[in-house]
Amino acid sequence: MKYKEVKAVCCRCNKKLQLKDAISYLPSMTKVDGIDLICDKCIEKETADWQIKSASFYFMNTLPFVDVVLASGQVYPGLTFKSVGDCCYADAIDDISPESFKRQLLIEWKKYAKSGVMNELESISFTEDFKNLYFTAKTKGGKEYYDVEFFIDRKGQFQIHNSVVMNETTKQYIIAAWNDYLKNN
Repeated sequence: MKYKEVKAVCCRCNKKLQLKDAISYLPSMTKVDGIDLICDKCIEKETADWQIKSASFYFMNTLPFVDVVLASGQVYPGLTFKSVGDCCYADAIDDISPESFKRQLLIEWKKYAKSGVMNELESISFTEDFKNLYFTAKTKGGKEYYDVEFFIDRKGQFQIHNSVVMNETTKQYIIAAWNDYLKNN
């Protein structure tokens, strides 16, 4: 049987590794079959370089996007991403970003989602026919409502039929938009 030899050298700085209880490695980007060993100092540097300085979230066609600026100055604009478990995966850079970046991106996403921005209206239009009122709306979070029938009850309260499930914050934005519509028409 022929044994393979692995040199205990960091793939980034080429310094000899001090072997301990565990060896850190990356899936090889340069070899078809193998691993690239990496030292603790290079891991620390990479983690520091991948710290998020700012993250700006937005939606296009109901897909979430993020523009990321790293502490190193590197800018990654227009990344699509998904939140899975305790990490956020940015598709275009998933293979090169460390786990610490993915966890930090998830924290930033949760802050954004909690802020209520996702429930704000991006667009809304109202239509009226003989005795029915309808609205079509889209939130910044990508949620869309098409031709939703609504009415004003005897007390003058805005009512949406029970079959439509809607966040209360979004409903308040729609009511405000309806009141503006009435003032301007």
